[in-house]
Formats: sequence, C-alpha cells, structure tokens
Amino acid sequence: MTPAPPGMALRRRSFMAGLAIVAAPSVAHAQGAPPVARAQGAPLRLVLGFGPGGTLDVVARALAPDLAALLARPIVIDYVNGASGTRAANAVATAERGTDTLLFGTSSLANTTDPVIRQSRARELIPILVAARSPMVVATRPGLDCADLAGFGAMLRASGRLTYASSGAGSATHLAVVELLTGIGAAALHVPFAHAGQVVANMAGGHVDFGILGAVNLMGGPPGLANLGSTTRQRPALPVLAELPTVSETLLPGFHWDVWQALLAPPHAPEAWRADVAAAANAALASPALRATLARAMCEPVGGDAAAARDIFATESARFERLSHAAG
Repeated sequence: MTPAPPGMALRRRSFMAGLAIVAAPSVAHAQGAPPVARAQGAPLRLVLGFGPGGTLDVVARALAPDLAALLARPIVIDYVNGASGTRAANAVATAERGTDTLLFGTSSLANTTDPVIRQSRARELIPILVAARSPMVVATRPGLDCADLAGFGAMLRASGRLTYASSGAGSATHLAVVELLTGIGAAALHVPFAHAGQVVANMAGGHVDFGILGAVNLMGGPPGLANLGSTTRQRPALPVLAELPTVSETLLPGFHWDVWQALLAPPHAPEAWRADVAAAANAALASPALRATLARAMCEPVGGDAAAARDIFATESARFERLSHAAG
C-alpha cells in the first residue's frame, strides 16, 4: 500500500470527528504583526476537549483563520471529547512533535481538585496565553418572585430552600453559586446536570429556581427566564450586557466570575515557538473583525503573554480549591 502523504492521517481522523480544516488565508491586517516561526506549511492541530457549538468551539473557529495566516500554516480543529476536557489535554501532552499541536482549553482545567483533572496530564501543559473570556449571568426561572439582584439576595437568605442548577459538580457554574451563597450567608440545594443546555431547559421548565451560566447560554435564550445581573468586575463592554447590573455592585462586593479560553502547548514545545504563537494570537485578537465575532458570541478578547496566563491559572486553581472544600 502506498503510504499516505504527511498529514493525511490527521486530516482523515479530524474529518471523522466532524472537524473543519481551516486553510491559511491571506491577511492584510497582519502585515505589521511580529514575525512568527514557519513550519514549512505543516498543519497545526488545534485540539478542543468539548464538541461543536459551544463557546469554546465558537472562539476557536473565530481565531483559527487569522492564526493560520499569521503562522503561514493551515489549522485543523480536532475535537477530542470526554472526561471534563482531559482526554484532549492528554492527547496534547503526548503529542509526538511539540510544534504541531496545541490545546484550546477552558478554565475548567484549573480545577485541580477534580480527580479527573488531577489524574490527567493537564498540569504538564504550558500556557501560552488566555485568548478570550465569557461573562456569566445570574438567571432565575419563570415566575420566581424577585425583580432584581437585591430582591433575589433577600429571597436566598430568607428561604434556604431554593434550588440551583449547574453543568456539573465542581464546574464554574457550580462553584460560582457556592461563592455567592457563602458570601451572603445563604443556602440552596444544588442540582447538577451534564451540560449547560440541560440547565437552561430545566430552568425554563421551572424545575430549578436559578443558576449562574455563561452569557452565551442565556442571552436571547428561552422566554421567561429573568437575567438579573452579570458576574463581571464592572459592567462589560458587550452592548447586550452593559445594562445589566453586576453582582459586585449590588449584592456581594468583589464577586467576579467568568469562563476563559486559553492556548496551551505540549510540555516539550520550544520556548521560541511558544512565543511566536503568542505573538500571532495577539495580532489576531487585535483584528476588529475578530473582536466583532467574539462580541457576537458574548466573549471579550484578552491576549497577553505566558506569564499572565500562568497567573490566571494559579489564581483560578486556588479559588477552585477553596470553593471545592466549601462545597464538600
């Protein structure tokens, strides 16, 4: 049998996984971008731990064309689903070549109190930069008798019997509520689900009272849900969220949660190559067209460098550990 040309097996596997191959287009706005390393046009595998349609996928697809152009190589988006994103992390950690594979991961990877993540190879990966973040929103079911965050807080303190939904124990959607309840001296019953879509459906159906979810899951969602406020430090620049008060300004000073998406490299990826990828990603994130795409997905660009990404990981990891203990 004639051996497949280089990259053919990767493209076949990605196609079978339902992936899109992003070819490197020409990019006029990148002419002034920092120089980046070339790899003779070899495909770059961008691995995602969650399937198509979610925020992670939307941001990856928005970023990939410009990143491909700046690196002068096509990008193959490869979904390796399962185990809270750790199957994808393990696949990247064991990649044969450090310059052919990247992980596009979420803030869930910072939760090292989760046994699945702790037993994976996620901590071996090297953060390159945080690309974007997604604000979260406090929402309540139809018919819950509270008009604003202040009234909601009062109801939480008085009742102790409200229920809240999350997309899994130990997730940001779970621990954000734990921090809110702890901070205001209230209690509620946790009802975990497998993913955000189930949370929204059960809240819309009146089966659970409230939740804190990514804005993309709630804004423009099922009728009847009341979006009471955002969890950002200050009112976000996203127009659709700018009118919502924040939990920090109305209910619990200093309260802040979002979900972020980051680029991570295999443990043996050369430092110079990682720096080149960061330079390309920062140049891409400066594109007005890309920023507009992110805004439509309820995301804000972040960018920066590896040091900033490591700081975010360390801060989030410490918070996950503290709140996981509080949640039992």
